[in-house]
Amino acid sequence: MEFSFRGWSPQSTTTAFVLFALLTLGYAQQPAQVKLDDGSYSGLTANGFNKFLGVRYAAPPQRFAPPVPSSMAPHNDVMNATAFAPSCIQAIPAAIAATMPSGPESEDCLFLNVYAPSSPPPAEGRTVMVWYYGGGFQFGSANTPMFDGSSFAQNQDVIIVTPNYRTSVFGFPGDVEGIPPQMRNVGLMDQKLALQWVQRNIKAFGGDPNKVTLFGESAGASSVDLLLLTSGAQPPFRAVITESGTSYLVTGPQAGGDIIGLMTGLLGRPNMATPFQSLAASLNCGNQKALDCVKAAPVDAIVSVLSKGPFNFPPVADGDANVPASPDATRASGKVPRVPMMIGTNLREADIFTMAQPPTALDVFVAATFPGDTALQKAVVTAYPVGAGMPFPTPKDAITQFATDLDWTCSIAHEARLSAQSGVPTWRYLFNSTSFPPTPGGILSRPVHGSEIGFVFGNLPPPPATPDQALALSKFMQTAWANFAKNPTNGPGVPVWTQFSGMPGAMDLGNLGGVLGDGVSMIDSKVVDSRCNLFDASYAMTK
Repeated sequence: MEFSFRGWSPQSTTTAFVLFALLTLGYAQQPAQVKLDDGSYSGLTANGFNKFLGVRYAAPPQRFAPPVPSSMAPHNDVMNATAFAPSCIQAIPAAIAATMPSGPESEDCLFLNVYAPSSPPPAEGRTVMVWYYGGGFQFGSANTPMFDGSSFAQNQDVIIVTPNYRTSVFGFPGDVEGIPPQMRNVGLMDQKLALQWVQRNIKAFGGDPNKVTLFGESAGASSVDLLLLTSGAQPPFRAVITESGTSYLVTGPQAGGDIIGLMTGLLGRPNMATPFQSLAASLNCGNQKALDCVKAAPVDAIVSVLSKGPFNFPPVADGDANVPASPDATRASGKVPRVPMMIGTNLREADIFTMAQPPTALDVFVAATFPGDTALQKAVVTAYPVGAGMPFPTPKDAITQFATDLDWTCSIAHEARLSAQSGVPTWRYLFNSTSFPPTPGGILSRPVHGSEIGFVFGNLPPPPATPDQALALSKFMQTAWANFAKNPTNGPGVPVWTQFSGMPGAMDLGNLGGVLGDGVSMIDSKVVDSRCNLFDASYAMTK
């Protein structure tokens, strides 16, 4: 397998080192050892919990091939699990690579990290929470400091598991001649194999394989929803939490990154429509079969092409193996397990994408999003009035709200409503905090896409850098997430936070961030969802 190491700058190296030092502070050289189905591993223990990093769950994968369980290649040595294994190969645009250091990368990347209390578990075992990272299915790593599960495991007496999965062309080659439909999304197959590993091995860490909750953000949340839709009647989990992502981001009108592509000026480029063929052309494959050429290409050559972009390799429909053509039809089929769900979004999701967007008229943006549907285009433009004295002073303000609604607020509302109507216990939240630690450029100093993650994991900087209100909200959210995982049918464990119904006038949306004490207040979801009727029909479409 080939390795790559890139994306580092002196500033990012220093930042990453400081974060790593803070997160690992207090770890003495005390080993913790477990025996798993492929062999033994030695991790770290300190301050009341164990930390196993870089535990293999799959054999080194072959490019574009499904993963193989690590148990198929057992080892006799005690493997060192005290440092992260390589991340999967990242397709990070060159313009932002320096701000997103990924560390060592390799195609041999199917490892996971386990954070578990070191005290004896209860007789039935501890609750397990499996986290899937976001990154638009193009990049991401379980090794990101923000996803360190130490605080979560220690404070909430749960076990946190964070697996890597393949992204970009390595995980989602798509509809390519020579790749069977059921193998078009090997990144999602990685995720499923990690869950199988949890079922076989989590007892060794004190966990109960019958008490598994999935949670994820953005593409990770979309992954959780896809796992829910395609895992059968008896899934290897009993509850799901989705933060700012649904399967509709994969199958709906915004599938393939259309909205994000519009925001960043990438939509409509030829290699967005046929990314694999465009990649092959950029690799000078000539008359050689595209699959054979890309499969044989050096990883550094592929990364070099991807970094120059724009390329986007999203999950694609694969005969319902991992991505159903229509999530609505799958939900209506009665084949989706009725596991409790907690689902939500952030108030200003799209701000982080539109802040650098070049000036664009709203009608142009909407027309590119819904090409050919002039009636819908007109209705959308009318619903987001622009101008002095209007709800949206500038086109960018309107575009930001439109993108927030279409990609996140309304797709989440659509899924929550369908789930509640089918009798699935559903709780919905809106992350609306006004209190954040300072961030460079203030990018995450408001409730934008991804800004809730540090609150959930409890990895905010200590005071005084983080305001007391933000720390209180973080404690509340982490506890609510853990309460839900421990007793899913009881929800977040906060009496005022009632189940979502989607009925007119129902105070059924948990507003997180407006209250210092309990951290949640209930509001009418219809107020937040006031424009969502425009988009409901589009979520039922396939693409």
